[in-house]
Formats: sequence, C-alpha cells, structure tokens
Amino acid sequence: MPCVECGYRVDVIQCTAVIKSCGQAGRWVWALQLLLRGAGLALQRLVVAQAAATSACAKSHQWRQAMSMAAHSDAGAVQTAAMSACERGSHWPLALALFASGDSRRSLAAYNAAIALCEQWQQVVHLLMEMRGEDLRGDVVTYGAAISTCEKGEQWQLALCFFGEMEESSVQKNVISFNAAISACEKGEQWQAALALLSQLRSSTLQGDVISYNAAISACGKVAQWEWALFLLAGLGDSHSADLVSYNAAIRACEGEQWAWALQLMEEMNSRALRKDVITFNAGMSACEFHWQLVLMLLAELHEESLQASKMTYPTAIAACGLAAQWRRSVDLLQFTEAPAAFNAAIMACTSPENRPGAETWLFFDGVCNLCDATVNFVYARDSERRVRFGAIQKHQDLLERYGAGQYAEAGSEALSTVVVIQGDQVFVRSSAALRVLAVMDQPWRTLAMFYLVPLPLRDLVYRVVGHNRYAMFGSKDKCMMPSGDFKKRFLEYDPKEDEKPLFR
Repeated sequence: MPCVECGYRVDVIQCTAVIKSCGQAGRWVWALQLLLRGAGLALQRLVVAQAAATSACAKSHQWRQAMSMAAHSDAGAVQTAAMSACERGSHWPLALALFASGDSRRSLAAYNAAIALCEQWQQVVHLLMEMRGEDLRGDVVTYGAAISTCEKGEQWQLALCFFGEMEESSVQKNVISFNAAISACEKGEQWQAALALLSQLRSSTLQGDVISYNAAISACGKVAQWEWALFLLAGLGDSHSADLVSYNAAIRACEGEQWAWALQLMEEMNSRALRKDVITFNAGMSACEFHWQLVLMLLAELHEESLQASKMTYPTAIAACGLAAQWRRSVDLLQFTEAPAAFNAAIMACTSPENRPGAETWLFFDGVCNLCDATVNFVYARDSERRVRFGAIQKHQDLLERYGAGQYAEAGSEALSTVVVIQGDQVFVRSSAALRVLAVMDQPWRTLAMFYLVPLPLRDLVYRVVGHNRYAMFGSKDKCMMPSGDFKKRFLEYDPKEDEKPLFR
C-alpha cells in the first residue's frame, strides 16, 4: 500500500501479486484499496488485477463487493470469481443469474463455478448440454461438481452415469469424484454399488480417505448390512484413521439384533479417545431398543458427558420403555423433553398391552413337536410379566403371512424346524428368536440373552442341528397341544367369550 502512496513505481505483475497476497491473508479491504489507488497505473482495466481483487473478496465471503466488481466488468475471470463468492455466501441464484447474463463465450472455469452452485440436478444437465454445444470438454472439477449435485438430489443413477462418462471422456478421476459417487449410492441405499466403487478406488493408484469409507459404511448401515459395516470399520482401524463419523455410521448399522456390537463399538471409542456426540448415543439407544435398562444407561451417560439431547433422544428412550411395558418410566421421562414424538411414544407406552404393537412377544412353534411343547411350558412358567403369547405355526399361517413370515409355515418343508418370534413389526427366527424370548423372561434367564455376542452363524449352526433332529430326539404328536386354564389365555387364538357362563341353563 505505501508503495502507491509514496509514488514508488510498480508494474502490473507486482501489484497483482500483492493483491493476491492480500486475498490469501483475508485482507480484502486492502486488495480493493490497492486496486482503486492504482488508477494512475491504469490497473483498473486490467483483467488479472480485477480478478485477483474479486477473488480476495470471495475468500473473505464478501459477495456484495465481488458482485459489484463483476457489474463493472465484462471479463469472464472477474465474473467467475464473483460466482465463487456467491457460492461461499449461499447466494447461488445471484451467481447463476450473473452466469446467464454473460454475452461472451464462457470459459470452462465459469461453467465449473456455475455447476458447483446448482442445487438441482436438472440445472446441471442443462449446463452440461450447453458446454457440449460450445465444444467445451469437462474436466475432473466439472464432473465432481455434477456428481455432488446428483448426490444431494438423491439421483444416484445419474451420478453413476456421470462417473462412468469420466472414463469414456478420458477424464482422470480423483478421490473427490469417487467420494461423491459413493455418497450418492449411500443416499440411494445402493450398498453394493458403494462397495464396488470403494473396491475400484482401492485398486487404483489413488489413496482413499476416511470420507470414502464413511460413505460406504453408512450405505451398508442403511440396509442392515452390519457385517460389511463392521468389516469396513475394521479396515479403517488398521490405518488409525477412523473418526467419529465412522463409528456413528457403524453403530447405526447395528440397530436391531446387533445391540451388543453397538455397545462394543461405543466402548472402543473410549479406548481410541474419540468423544461421543448425541448422534452416537441416539444410534446406540436405537440398537438397544428391546433392552430398556441399557437404553436408560446410555441416556444417563449422555447427560454425564454434558451433551444436549436431540429431538430424537427422549422419544427413543420412551419407546424402549414402552416396548418393555415400563409405562411409568416412559411417563417420568416426559418431564425432560417437549418433543412431540416423545408424547406420541408415551401414549403408545400407556396403551393396554393388547392394543400396543410391539409390547408383546409372539412365539410361534411347531405344534406337534414335543420339544416345542416343553419349551412353551418352560417359558410360560418363567414369564411373570406375561410378555410372551404363544401360537402353533400350523394354526396361524395367515397371521405369519401377514407379517411376511409365511415361508416358515409351509407344510412339508423344513420351515417348521424353527420357532418364529414377532416383536412389533420385526420377525426373528432360529437362535435369534430364542434369544429374543429369553430377553423378556424373568431373571436369571434374561441374562442368557447375552449369547447374542456369539456370532450368528455359529449360533444358528447349533440351532439347526437340534431343529432338524427334534422329532428323532424328542418325539412328536399327532395333533397340536390343547392348553387349558390360565395357560390357554396366553395363546393368540384365545377368545374370552369362551369362558363366559350362560345366564340361563
């Protein structure tokens, strides 16, 4: 600055370099002052200096000053820099209007800036068609921005189309384009495509980063592919690059049956000195939804960490208590939240067990198997909370069909070799079904549900051996059991009217 005031003569290159330095240092005011005070050096008409000053405004999020510069210049470089300023300031309509108002032939940089601003995939397609009409060939920045817009618009097919077009156009892919494509597959719940892209990235000369793995883990988690999610997380752990997002995505993948894995991952975060956030706890609570004590334990830990509960934290905890018929605890939790979803969950928790989906555990069994009969009697005697209701598979084929479990009631097949458990809208079979029943029984039997820690293939192997040989080992009957007394009331086909005594004999 003093060099202009004292009359020291500088050339265009030197002054432009100083303007760029001001921009890199965030001194946009100095950059503009230097440009204005250089009037005697005829710098105002120089495109390079103007573009440098506009870029300085863009880097400091001064979109108004950048747009003012563009309004007094018809140079493409200045307009491109102004568009970048609008992008940083979330004023993309102004930037696209500036792009559309240009009369001269637009540069590739201008198109790239415009595509990066697009929030709708239709705009991207239109701009790419314009580029081809002007014989402009897109580069890695062009396609990366296009794929990112498709990802935000949940257009995974179009994102993969652009990704494939890069190879056809001999455009060298980079990690950013791979990450955008994997994220697009994650938004579209296309876990297999996400894994294929990650495999392609790993086999290339490029080095994938934690963003690549996080997107793939999340893609697997959205469709309950928890085994793949844990496998990818383990691969990240080897390179010591797994972060909070990695673990949160993996924990979300464990929702449902894999609550023990979710807790183990949360413990692993402690050993890696990764501080949990509310997303971590929400995911862990969802994974433990059928174990209300664990959910309340995680809720207490969340407060110990001085974390602010989100709008889904208490509804998740209240719903978990409701599933376990702990309606008083559900009501007690209402005092800590005003989330509408929490009140809905509490209402469900206070509804009578007969009308509340998910409060009961329905156990379907082979009605002619002696082992199954003994199992049902065993559960009945150790279910003081009356959480489990029973039904012979042979008598409830229509009900199983309605829950998407009709294949387990097919006559003349091996389907009857497994018990079927329905909790809410979830169906469990084989060892998982048995452990679900144990989880709602009286103590000490409830603690046996910790066998969930045993890998599923090993658990089911033991179950299949017993199930396929149950008749030979324990025998069978010609017809299903006929319960009586209070035991009869625990069966799904029980009709209270059967016990009504007639008024007149």
